[in-house]
Amino acid sequence: MPPVSRRTLAAVQGVATPETRGGRDVSRCTGARPRAGEGAVNGFHVHAVGWILTANALSLRPPEARELSGMWAELVQARAEDLRRAHLLLRLLFPRSLPLSPSTQEALATLVGRMAAQHPERFGGEALRRRRDHWALQAVLDFLLSVLAATWLPKAWPFVDAIAPAFFLMGCGSLVPTLTLWRAAAAVHCCSTHRPVIWSLLRSLSSRASGTRPASALPASTPHKGRGVVPGSGRRE
Repeated sequence: MPPVSRRTLAAVQGVATPETRGGRDVSRCTGARPRAGEGAVNGFHVHAVGWILTANALSLRPPEARELSGMWAELVQARAEDLRRAHLLLRLLFPRSLPLSPSTQEALATLVGRMAAQHPERFGGEALRRRRDHWALQAVLDFLLSVLAATWLPKAWPFVDAIAPAFFLMGCGSLVPTLTLWRAAAAVHCCSTHRPVIWSLLRSLSSRASGTRPASALPASTPHKGRGVVPGSGRRE
């Protein structure tokens, strides 16, 4: 009887096994294949992490800045290699939407892990989510004030015609850090839990208002180890 590989046995039993290369897990940031509505890390997440690192560069000490800049350079080189291997049309039209290769995923996980280890109050997943929610609320408030100003302010007031557009532009400006922090927080979450994440502002805000933790922040449950049926035998273990 020919030997049965571990992957074949796992497929028969319905157990997912990580892809390995050279004895290490290469599905570090993406984990299992995302379900419908879920997204894995791509070029947008890499650029978001780069913007977060650049915006907080002055808060880093010189040794920390040199270490993180070296990791960032390795990540950029790995991402450039991904783009060189991609199809020319995809590289020109959707460069940031292309998924990351295993080596690029590993470089991204190393960078965000080191950033969170050095300054968890700035680069940790919870800190990024708090800052994301702050800017998202600011954007919602600015858009709401823009609608109220255009609807309820008397036309006889001076400069009334400029108030609503000003609030609207402020809301659009708040969307930029919101989206950047969203992508960065998703990258940290994905690389630390090996699972994709769906960002829902309403779920996050409702969970915070009720004092409960969102499902993405809860620890993964341990599967129950019970008796099962041995495949092909019809009997229990």
